[in-house]
Amino acid sequence: MLFEKIGEIMPGEPALADDTPRNMADLEGVDWTFSDAETTYLTHGLHPYPAKFIPQLPHTLIHALSSPGEKIGDIFCGSRTTLVESLLLGRNTVGIDANPLACLISEAKTTRLVEGDEEALSELVKRAWALADILSVHEEGTLFGTEPW
Repeated sequence: MLFEKIGEIMPGEPALADDTPRNMADLEGVDWTFSDAETTYLTHGLHPYPAKFIPQLPHTLIHALSSPGEKIGDIFCGSRTTLVESLLLGRNTVGIDANPLACLISEAKTTRLVEGDEEALSELVKRAWALADILSVHEEGTLFGTEPW
């Protein structure tokens, strides 16, 4: 499923293929530039955030220095890049941030959708567009400036 597709999702993933315990010496051969890596897969491109790092950094460190089922904490989680990567790698994760915007982005990026959510989200989008039309300060168009896709 998703864990089997990580290699497909992340071109340029470091060559740490199994989940055997590792140590710092295993990180010496990693090309830390990740120059050919896709950085906006899954929810990583959802919203810009100051000082956001590419997901390959926490992915590589979490994969190399922890095992599935272990706990990963991020006390300045920002846009939750570390937490998304922790979940992808089968780790339990907790993030904390004082910035309310960071908390909102974090929740949006890590909330797992279940069957039936698509219809509820679609209705929410319709309500948002209707409200935008009502609140529009322009004589033409909507508050968002374009029509829904």
